[in-house]
Amino acid sequence: MRETGPHSWDVAFTVTNTGDRHGQEVAQLYVAFDAERPTRPRHGLRAFAKVGLAPGASERVRLALGPRDLAQWSVTRGGWRIDPGAFTVEVGASSRDIRLRAELSTPGDGHVGELSEMSTLGEWLAHPVGGRMLKERLRSVPGLSDLDRGESPLVGLALGIPLIKFRTFGIGLTAEVVTALVAATRNAL
Repeated sequence: MRETGPHSWDVAFTVTNTGDRHGQEVAQLYVAFDAERPTRPRHGLRAFAKVGLAPGASERVRLALGPRDLAQWSVTRGGWRIDPGAFTVEVGASSRDIRLRAELSTPGDGHVGELSEMSTLGEWLAHPVGGRMLKERLRSVPGLSDLDRGESPLVGLALGIPLIKFRTFGIGLTAEVVTALVAATRNAL
């Protein structure tokens, strides 16, 4: 695998006919994302090539993996986004017959979204600036130090609630505090 640009790779591999008859194979390139709370399919076909080979013959196959293969649609942004993190590139005869696997990572597209009172707790915790500010604010509240881990179903549910809705929970997130957090986050960007 060779990186050819930002979020682009040239994936090359060799297909060999080990049988005693002419054969054809459809080599398939997949990208797999492993997320604790998936927001897109975990495994997706991104490219393929049909190869016909005589007995004992081999052929080098090259498939391109580009930015769009890593992107997912962002309703908030109104466009495509590439999140930072690791992903797996897989090559096989089918999704159930993977023969090559490599781990890669991307720094993402660098876009940092703006937070609001209606941004969810999960969006706040995942935000590079807002997450730090919110965690600092909630550090003294008993039971909330590991809130972003989402290990229980209740915490998983809470991650989908807009931050302003926590104003009645008695954890110090009044409407004024939430408004101040939003302003501080916007000023820090």
